[in-house]
Amino acid sequence: MANVGVFVIAMISNYSAQFITQYTSSEDLTSIGEKYDFTISAAGYAFSIWGLIYSLMGLFVIYQALPSEWVPSRNDKLIFNDIGYLFAANMLSNSAWLIIFGFYNSYAFIGGWFDIVFMLGSALYILYQSLKNDVDWIEFLGLRATFSIYAGWLTTATILNTCFVLMDFGMRDVNNIFPNEETWGIIILWVAFLIYQTTVEVFKNPLFGAVFSWAITAIYVDASGKGTLKNLEANALVIDAIHTLSLFLYAAYFAYEKWGLEEESYGLFYTINEVYFNLEAFGIEGEDEESE
Repeated sequence: MANVGVFVIAMISNYSAQFITQYTSSEDLTSIGEKYDFTISAAGYAFSIWGLIYSLMGLFVIYQALPSEWVPSRNDKLIFNDIGYLFAANMLSNSAWLIIFGFYNSYAFIGGWFDIVFMLGSALYILYQSLKNDVDWIEFLGLRATFSIYAGWLTTATILNTCFVLMDFGMRDVNNIFPNEETWGIIILWVAFLIYQTTVEVFKNPLFGAVFSWAITAIYVDASGKGTLKNLEANALVIDAIHTLSLFLYAAYFAYEKWGLEEESYGLFYTINEVYFNLEAFGIEGEDEESE
């Protein structure tokens, strides 16, 4: 039940963090963005992805809490041995990030960076375990698909958190390394593109990469709305097109590897079993027999 408890704590923390930060800092995320004048920012709709992540994660939390005899198709070794308490640790880290970052100073940016790096690392480990183990359909949705999206979004968040730290320590100055903020933003986008492409190939997981398509489309929409970042806008559009096309090619190859060559040993499409509920454990058969 530990996973249920920490998941509830994470949801409460995420909701209440917006009120807590009113007492920890005189600034909010909007004013911080204006202060640092970030070139890279996503259209507001992009953050609705958290609703999908937490909804699917909630499905997993409920499913793993059911007694084993109710769900004999569930991979208890994966959930309780291979992943173990790491899910709980990730949720506690998730709970802490907004509060730490909400102090909006150099120490908070550094502390938030270490926190989100742990979140990303643990999410990737959980994802990897789900990719190389058999799962049933509920585990596929609540664990494998969820952590594909979750780790994918955390990758974007980690990159942006890193930018906060670097810019707070002076890299934002025009006379430093890069000629202007827009060039710096373009370089970040291409580096992120390479990171996502590599991870998709290594993890055999196009769903992870689809999160970057979601993020960079939102970045393009935001840049085009500003009207002053034409080079960033053009690069975002090119990256989005290349990345989206590559995802279709990756998905086709991974599907062929599984169902054509029958050689896949892990990945998004790795063994997915039927869900089986033990109806006797619910007392359904017993009730039928009594009625007869």
